[in-house]
Amino acid sequence: MGQLYLAMRKDEVVGYMMLAANRLDKDKQKKLGIDAYGHIPALLISLLAVDKRYEGQGIGSLMVQYAQNLATDVAAYMGCRVVLVNSEPDVVEFYKKLKFVEIGQEGDYIDMYLDLGKAPLNLTVTEPSSQGPDSRTRAEDPS
Repeated sequence: MGQLYLAMRKDEVVGYMMLAANRLDKDKQKKLGIDAYGHIPALLISLLAVDKRYEGQGIGSLMVQYAQNLATDVAAYMGCRVVLVNSEPDVVEFYKKLKFVEIGQEGDYIDMYLDLGKAPLNLTVTEPSSQGPDSRTRAEDPS
């Protein structure tokens, strides 16, 4: 089960992503040389797509940045160390440009992760306001 997020340009849906709570299992931790107690809490980007007419305009990167910001917010309250994605092979390079690292393969998908402890420091994160969850930091298209 997850939460669907839409990327909008004016009144048009130009992309979407599904986010869900997850974990980095111990077998994958060992591959990475991480010696942790139990599982590492994670945020999973389970779906991410951009309308073909808008590809190459940074919308996918903005959505991933939003997921990073959200994961960082969650980490302040209940723990979240990594962002996970199960990437199709033809978009692995997209995630690598965003500092994701390959950690294995399951079926046709490449498992990748971003360690929030090593994420770029150019993220803007704010505390959720009393106005509700829609008021937290967003990665928005400036047009």
